[in-house]
This record gives sequence, structure tokens and C-alpha cells, in this order.
Amino acid sequence: MGLTSEDEHYLRMAADVLSPQAEAMVDTWRGLIAEQPHLAACSAHPDGRPNPEYSAASKPRFGQWITDVCTRPYDHAAQAGREGPPQPGPGCQWSPRKTCLTSRSA
Repeated sequence: MGLTSEDEHYLRMAADVLSPQAEAMVDTWRGLIAEQPHLAACSAHPDGRPNPEYSAASKPRFGQWITDVCTRPYDHAAQAGREGPPQPGPGCQWSPRKTCLTSRSA
């Protein structure tokens, strides 16, 4: 079973609630991530220092992604050129399972 037109209808309704709160949602989520060292490394420099440039550059994309999940069409043609959420920062190393691992050399 795939996404139905009813599902899309409710996603669009959710956008009315979530979009105005997207920035606050990103801030809250980042606060939770910052409490987990293995996740915090994904937005830090390779040596573990915070990377405010990455945070500033990716925050608007994360907020837009929240809105896009609710409002973009879900047909295959629309998905072909769609961007997902921002990629992790330079401090993140990905395992084959797509799990963020911190650098052991820092």
C-alpha cells in the first residue's frame, strides 16, 4: 500500500500547523542532537569543534524540508529532482549502515 490521496490531504493540513513552527522544530531537534555526542559530531568540524557555519547554512534547508514533506507532490516525476534534508557536516563519518560515527582521532 502506498501513499493515498487522503494521506496527501492530511499532510497538506499538517503543513498549515508545522510550517509556521519549522524553525522552532529545527532548534528543538538540534538541541536534542547536541546532547548526544555521536550525533553532535555530524554538525561539527572533524576535530570536534562546533561548526556554526554548517548550522547557519543548513537550518533554513531543514525548515524548508519540514514544509516540503507536507506539501510537495508525491508522484515519481516530482520526486526525481527533489532535495532531501541537508547532508551532515564535515565532522561526521558514515558507516555502511548510514550511522554517524565520531572521529576517534580528535
